[in-house]
Amino acid sequence: MRACFALLLLLGAGCVEGLLQLGTEPEQPFCDVETPCRDASKQCIFNRCFDPQIPFERVALNLHRDHRSQQLLDVDLSNSARLDLSLLAELTVDLRAEGADGRPMPGRVIASRQQSIPGAPVQRQALVSEEGSGSLVLTEGTDWQLRFYPEASGLPPTDAQILVPQSNLDGQNVLFRLVEAPKRVTGRLLSEGGLPLAGRSLRLQDVDGHRVSGRGQSDEDGRFELLVREDVTDVRLLIDSDDPAVSGQLMSARPVGDGAWGEVTAVFDGPAIPVAVTIRSGQDSRPLACDLVLRPAAAAGLIRHRIETQADVPTMLQLAQGSWWVDIHPRGRDDLAPVIGLGLEVAHLGHQEMVVTLAKRVRMTGSVLLSGGQPAAGARLVFQQFMGADRSEDLGPWGQQEWILEHQTDENGRFELSLPPGEVALFVVPSAPYPRLLRLLSLRDELSVELQIEEGTLFSGEVSGHSGGGNTLIQVFSRDLRFAGRAVLLGEGIAGGDGSFSIPLPAGQ
Repeated sequence: MRACFALLLLLGAGCVEGLLQLGTEPEQPFCDVETPCRDASKQCIFNRCFDPQIPFERVALNLHRDHRSQQLLDVDLSNSARLDLSLLAELTVDLRAEGADGRPMPGRVIASRQQSIPGAPVQRQALVSEEGSGSLVLTEGTDWQLRFYPEASGLPPTDAQILVPQSNLDGQNVLFRLVEAPKRVTGRLLSEGGLPLAGRSLRLQDVDGHRVSGRGQSDEDGRFELLVREDVTDVRLLIDSDDPAVSGQLMSARPVGDGAWGEVTAVFDGPAIPVAVTIRSGQDSRPLACDLVLRPAAAAGLIRHRIETQADVPTMLQLAQGSWWVDIHPRGRDDLAPVIGLGLEVAHLGHQEMVVTLAKRVRMTGSVLLSGGQPAAGARLVFQQFMGADRSEDLGPWGQQEWILEHQTDENGRFELSLPPGEVALFVVPSAPYPRLLRLLSLRDELSVELQIEEGTLFSGEVSGHSGGGNTLIQVFSRDLRFAGRAVLLGEGIAGGDGSFSIPLPAGQ
């Protein structure tokens, strides 16, 4: 009786619907080739489960013309696949830079849109002359973040200024003035053993990765002095080096405080360790000719050292102790796959040997068919592989890279090629008016696939503007799909002389 009374109360409060939904299966947050969609009617495309019959309803647009980009971040196509676009006016902004004493300062200004399509940032930059003047063309009505970087390396960049250009104003002027007395950060750079680290290039970054100081260098006694903007409170010290034997690091964030840091110990440092590097194929133990890219993990991948190895000659490297990421690209061997983000621990003592056997590429064959069943001759195949770490490991944006290969189908719509093993994103781009196809593939052993181009949506419209809309490149990005942190490109086209465009888009795959 009490249970029935409680149910009546819930009915009166409108809560039964919520109770009944407790037993429903939640939406699958992640999928891949090893974790397929639980709903068999859906397809796993770039780690999301999508219904292939549902068209994309919300997209983002990148309009590119005359080396300038304008973006629309949220375009609703649910009611109509036709859209008339109007290019916003581009306004000239006058720039002026001067020091604390009013004297003109040369340098450069970098302007970034505060909101952009993921993976497609919009930036503009201009030089400021010796007279301290310059100009920059920015899109009207959009938020821009501007920073001035003085030409003098010891001076810090200015704080960011926000500007929204408006045509109803008489003129757009931005004045960058260096602070009267920037904060001074001083200290003495030491190794773990207490020895001074001389000749190190140094700079300070804020917690968002923006440089907030001028560049400096430690002297023979390890002492350094950096000038930092007065508004900055927490910074990270980047210790640079061109020599992998005395590699660098990006230190943990710390408060600027009064600027007197005293002794600063660089943990990622020590005596150079001899490392013998041998790269070979699966059939041959002889060294291969390769291009190596070494990135110290302690520097978050911000510092890179490029080294070439020679065939039949063992390579000896002098590396600082600690953790490294190594990228290996074989030269002249198309049958071998590259290695990206290989972990290497350099020991504290003694000689060390690194032997890497490169894997053979995986043979992949297949065909591309149009919606009517006829072969898609000359269709572009774009393969992208995100390499360097699995999902559970976060090496940061510099610790991972994309491997990209482009290919075309023959007159029968067929293709044959070899690819690195692993998970690969495939973009199939047929000729108009057919939409592109998006797929994730797992390459383990030899693979043969048949790829069918499905019917999609024809996105059309007209671009207009102060100087017309012809010759404008229009790129359509998904708002939901991501690959390697970037929005997926669904389609692109160029507006004709009258500004009209027509772009085939895939269904919700």
